[in-house]
Amino acid sequence: HPWGYKQDDEASRLETGQIQNFLKSLKIDTSLPGYQRPTPLDLWPAEASAKVPVPLGWLMRLSNIQDEVQFWSDLAKKAKSELTKPWAEKVVKFCESDNVKNKKQSIYKAVRRTIKTRIVALEALDDFMEPSEQENLGNSREDVSNIEQLFVRLNTLGTKIDGEELAYSMIKANWPELEEKINEASKQRMPPSRMVSLAVRVALSKEKDSLHPQPNVSRIRSIAKKNEEKKIVQTYIDNELCVACERVNDWLSYNHTNKTNGLLPVLITSIAINSRDVYLLLLYFANQRIKNNIQDDDAWRSRMRALATTLHWFSIDKTKAVNHIFETCAKSGLSIDTLA
Repeated sequence: HPWGYKQDDEASRLETGQIQNFLKSLKIDTSLPGYQRPTPLDLWPAEASAKVPVPLGWLMRLSNIQDEVQFWSDLAKKAKSELTKPWAEKVVKFCESDNVKNKKQSIYKAVRRTIKTRIVALEALDDFMEPSEQENLGNSREDVSNIEQLFVRLNTLGTKIDGEELAYSMIKANWPELEEKINEASKQRMPPSRMVSLAVRVALSKEKDSLHPQPNVSRIRSIAKKNEEKKIVQTYIDNELCVACERVNDWLSYNHTNKTNGLLPVLITSIAINSRDVYLLLLYFANQRIKNNIQDDDAWRSRMRALATTLHWFSIDKTKAVNHIFETCAKSGLSIDTLA
């Protein structure tokens, strides 16, 4: 995102007013005739995003320095060598200031903490895998492997993971042949756990029905054991997923031939992460057009960008909106006129 994000845990987008104030600070008047939007290379994080924007790589390369004074001195030296970058002067001033001692100390401690962090390995006793009385009564461990049960129990007692991550871990354990293609399709797009969830849903979605719901661990295990459904998913991921992802990228991406309306990769990933049903719909459309050998023109690309961003930014109930569009378009052959 060229403007940067808000300083919160959700990395929220900046408000329009903050972006306008940032443009004014660059002495860019958007009201002048012939105004052109700055390219991402012309921009750097706005003050509302980062008071002193420092590349994380700079901090990590200095993390072994045990003397805090030396740490800030070396960081200032690095910034002075990059003064052609608009934000580097801010870094120098911050490093050499005596008025932000507490902030600098906090940052330094955090950087040092990263190299001292260790991953804890746990060794489980043999009886850890024995079924509990509740499991014996409810037969809730049927068809569950020991490694899966261990994984679930450890994460229940520790940091809980979401359904997609757990499902992907189960796929790697019980359906390892999918991992390579999933990793290939997800590279520079989204986490593999999200990609495999979307892939399973696209493969099992049928025309004139709602899009297939997000699969949980039990559903993944069930698919892996049913030859017909397993073959459908396997065939789609092996032969069609990467091609469909490339088609969606062609519709949405900012590139050398589409500088006016395209989206940056981080925004496309944001759609996949925060609006999974929207990206799912795009993947389904891509599949249908590829199967029917339909070539995309600029009108279709523009509609796909408009559809994706409108649903992503403004839709109140994305799942309901996407399913309505899916059902309508499936009945009418996914024509451009349907989306006008």
